[in-house]
Amino acid sequence: MLLKICNSIVIFLFFIHPIYSEENSKQFTIDKNKQDQIFAKLLKLGNEKHSKFSGTISKRKVTNRHYDPETGKITELEEVLVERIEYFFKKPVVKAITYRKNGKDVDPTSFNPPLTEPPLPLFGPGSEKNYNLKIIGQEKIKGKLCYIINIQPNFKTDRHLIGKLFIDASNLEAVRLKGGLAKLPFGAKSLDLDINFSTVDGYNVASSGIVRYIAKVPLIIHEKVENEFQSIEDGFVK
Repeated sequence: MLLKICNSIVIFLFFIHPIYSEENSKQFTIDKNKQDQIFAKLLKLGNEKHSKFSGTISKRKVTNRHYDPETGKITELEEVLVERIEYFFKKPVVKAITYRKNGKDVDPTSFNPPLTEPPLPLFGPGSEKNYNLKIIGQEKIKGKLCYIINIQPNFKTDRHLIGKLFIDASNLEAVRLKGGLAKLPFGAKSLDLDINFSTVDGYNVASSGIVRYIAKVPLIIHEKVENEFQSIEDGFVK
């Protein structure tokens, strides 16, 4: 179950240090009407995207690094070029084009990651029921002044996100998401994600990201893992 959740998140997805300060958040205020207008625009855009398309299609580089949590030494390294159809509300479809494991080329068909349904959208069908969102501050991300949206899930499941979404204040395009899941999957001791976004045909897509987690089940598994991806091409599927 843990690997299923992580392979799903890495295509979507707070760790180390926050990139905003509590002091800035406390000083920041926004008019409720303005916040409502911003969320209304984002919800409209999200509903439009979900009505036009069933998901995204991408070609991307995926790197999976497995570490010994005690020594920090890499125990396994996977480098894969994949074509992935990421549906909004059902399991994705993945096809490996090339596959290297521990520095050696292997049969791409042997790459068979377990998959599950993706996290529920922050803006789209059902999002108002699933999440409580609030703009709590502003911060520059990649040179862009962004609103910081605090994500609080209304349900504690492994399909609900929790964390911070950073959107460009000038055009409301998503820039970055940092957070995790409302409920950790079985065996996970920690799980953190950091996702970057780009815009395709006027809609946001996850263009790169990394998921870090520690898995520990006595006598079965104990490792630290980094799942990283970088998109080469992104588009939508009907």
